[in-house]
Amino acid sequence: MPNQTAVDPTACGSDTASLAAEPQAVRRPVKNVIVPIDARKITDEKSFHAVFAEAFGFPTYYGKNMNAWVDCMTSLDVPDDGMSKIHVEPGHVVIIQLDNVKDFAARCPKIYADLIECSSFVNWRRIDQGHEPVLALSFAS
Repeated sequence: MPNQTAVDPTACGSDTASLAAEPQAVRRPVKNVIVPIDARKITDEKSFHAVFAEAFGFPTYYGKNMNAWVDCMTSLDVPDDGMSKIHVEPGHVVIIQLDNVKDFAARCPKIYADLIECSSFVNWRRIDQGHEPVLALSFAS
């Protein structure tokens, strides 16, 4: 049986003590951000924009239409644009976790289709401008 020596994590020079003293040094930064949206709160276009404005922290001058939504979502990796309080580093994505999606799609089929189309357009627009996609959708029943 190999010699098993106990390591004192408080011993000076111990790798374990060093890691314990500096936990941030071993943690990875968050790459992607998940924003949960409870689709039960969306009943019409007005509530759609209210829910997203609250979840993403859109500016007070947000136009509450899909063109304005696209503009805000296009800048998710550019905090200086001031279009949202949710941000990711360039090359990473914001994931819209749409909860209760089956009911939402049945109740509000046009708004559901607009969400999918406009999310796709955000990424197309960015790719067309030479940037990486910034938006992903995730659905939960």
